[in-house]
Amino acid sequence: MRGLNRVTLLGRLGRDPELRTSASGTSWATLSLATDRSRREGDGWVEETDWHRVKVFGRDAERSHQRLSKGSLALVEGSISYETWEDKEGVRRTSTVILADRITFVDPRRASSEPAMAQA
Repeated sequence: MRGLNRVTLLGRLGRDPELRTSASGTSWATLSLATDRSRREGDGWVEETDWHRVKVFGRDAERSHQRLSKGSLALVEGSISYETWEDKEGVRRTSTVILADRITFVDPRRASSEPAMAQA
């Protein structure tokens, strides 16, 4: 049986997307996405924010860079991946990243003449 590695996140960008281009000409953007969740604590609820690093490639990266900014609401669909590197002291580090297959721009503040959702 094959495994399943799928993630769907709905959240707001914590900063503007960073667009880069590789030596081969492939574009990619890195997004910082915040998702909120609630958990019970005693008689009340506590709000918590999780931060996710998202990478999107190609035309979707360019569109994300053009259309999204800090505070934008986005729906991200993709998979979880891990990046490993050595820091300046030679210590091995690992970071979790979401590799986006699809991004939907969700902006309820748009004028009614424009669609509220557009796909990257």
